[in-house]
Amino acid sequence: MTIDRQRRPRGGDATRCQDASPLLALAEVRFGYESRPNFLGPVSIEVCAGQAWAIVGPNGAGKSPLLRLMARLPRPDRGPLRVPGRPLA
Repeated sequence: MTIDRQRRPRGGDATRCQDASPLLALAEVRFGYESRPNFLGPVSIEVCAGQAWAIVGPNGAGKSPLLRLMARLPRPDRGPLRVPGRPLA
C-alpha cells in the first residue's frame, strides 16, 4: 500500500503541519484480525489542513481498514489516533 499526500502550494515544508495541529494524526498505529494479527501497521500519518491524500494499493493491502481506523471503526490494536491533539483511541 502507498500513502501519498500533496499540499496546496503555500511554501514551507510540505511534510509537516505548518500553521496548526494536524486535523488527524496516527502514530505507529497497528491493527489486526483474529486470523491475521499483524495485518496493518505500524502506520504514522499526519493530515493537515490544505492537503489532499491518496491511499493506493492492491486488493488486500489494507486501504479500507486504514480508512475505517481513521473513522474510529474499529479501534486500533496499538498506537494513538488523535484529532487536533486529543486522543480518540
